[in-house]
Amino acid sequence: MPSSLAFALANSSSLRMPWSRRRASFVSSSARLGGEDCGAVTPADERLAGYLEVVGGAALEAVVRQGDFSLEGGRRATAELIVERPAVTALLVANNLMTLGALDVLREGRVRVPDGVALAAFDDPTWARLIDPPLTTLAQPLRTMADAAVGLLFERIADPRRQPAHPRFDLELRIRRSSGEHTSP
Repeated sequence: MPSSLAFALANSSSLRMPWSRRRASFVSSSARLGGEDCGAVTPADERLAGYLEVVGGAALEAVVRQGDFSLEGGRRATAELIVERPAVTALLVANNLMTLGALDVLREGRVRVPDGVALAAFDDPTWARLIDPPLTTLAQPLRTMADAAVGLLFERIADPRRQPAHPRFDLELRIRRSSGEHTSP
């Protein structure tokens, strides 16, 4: 039975990444990674904090590279990881654009997913299940989030003095072949 890494997310719930690999790296988009502090905690910060919490709790070395939300940022961060940490065998990427950049670099370097590097990403773009191998993702419940936003808007219209709400939502782990495990839709 493979060991797993549990990624504690924004709402303090845990999702388990089913990787038996012990050298998992993270391509982040958190401004805090570069020492910046805008005063607010962003989803990127929470994703990074979850990764660091799990890796630290498992007594593993945290290997994080900044990807700045872009395709080129994902390419740059993944290329750095491949050169600096050739023993990395699993990669978690913080958003879909950076994932495309990571995939590009892995293919250019002839690193096979999942045989050479297991890959998972936040967000669940339509193309995630269409690529080969299909991408394991941590999906946001977009419909639930939209329904909550509309409800909060109507509440705010009805009572303009109402304090803003800050709901949190569970992510759904969608295991596909890129993680080297069994397949889900």
